[in-house]
Formats: sequence, C-alpha cells, structure tokens
Amino acid sequence: MTLKLGTTTRNTQQRQVIKECIRQLSHPTADDVWHCVVDKLPNVNKTTIYRNLNRLVEEGALQRFMTADGVMLFDSTLEEHYHLRCERCGRVFDVEPILFDQVAEIVQQKKHFLITGQKLIFSGICATCQDARAAENDKATAHAKCVNANQKSPIFFEGEKPE
Repeated sequence: MTLKLGTTTRNTQQRQVIKECIRQLSHPTADDVWHCVVDKLPNVNKTTIYRNLNRLVEEGALQRFMTADGVMLFDSTLEEHYHLRCERCGRVFDVEPILFDQVAEIVQQKKHFLITGQKLIFSGICATCQDARAAENDKATAHAKCVNANQKSPIFFEGEKPE
C-alpha cells in the first residue's frame, strides 16, 4: 500500500513539474518539456512525460496544437485565444481572440454548424526578428556605401577593361 501511495505522489510531483515547465517555456514541444523536467527530476523517462502530457490534455488541464510545419506544441492557457508564430525564430505568442464570437455566430447561422472551439495560428515575423532584419539591412546599406565610396577610383589589372 505504501508503494502505491508513493507512486501516486511521484506522479503528482511529475505532473506539477510538467505544468511548471510548460508555463515557463511557453508553447514547448514534448521534447522541450522532457528536457526541462529532467533538469528538475533526473530519473524521469520520456515515456512518462509523453503519457502525462496526453493525460493532462485529455483532462483539459493543457491544450495542444500543431503548427503548419507539423510541430506539436503544448499550451497552458485554456481560454480561447489565437497564436502568432514567427517564421524566422519559431517562437509562438498568444493573442486575444478578437471577433471570434462574431465569426462563430455568422458561421453557425450560415452553415448550420455548431462551433465548439477553434485553433487559429497566424504566421509572420515577430518584432524582435523585424528589428534584427532592419539592423542587418542597415549594416548591408552602410557596407554598400563604404564599398561604393572606395570604388571612385577603380584599379584595373592588365588585360581587364572597365565596364
């Protein structure tokens, strides 16, 4: 009987750590969760993590969704919301479900379809990656200006003709 009680306690501890890791990592894959849990509970195996993730989803304690490129992600936010996924860095952000109720009502009326939920993922480029791209463009522009400034008096080698 003590062994069974200990197993239940360990399972509860594992599930709590899994939930903590999902909140901490924000939209992780199962492997991301496993790496996080193993840092805190070194004796946990992958099968246990995957089984507990599936149970938590079945129990409604977590959501899971698949991105357009087939990556399964987990989410601890249970309220209806949309996702934004950056095409450059792969990060996923939550966003309020603006107009969801209005869209659902129109679809239900026109198509006679009862909507029970939604999974919407917008793809694009996050602000951090946009800033990085702008910095890269600024650097490339500065380099081009420098190169052009140095080419005012081009040097031709024997046998070369100017264009």
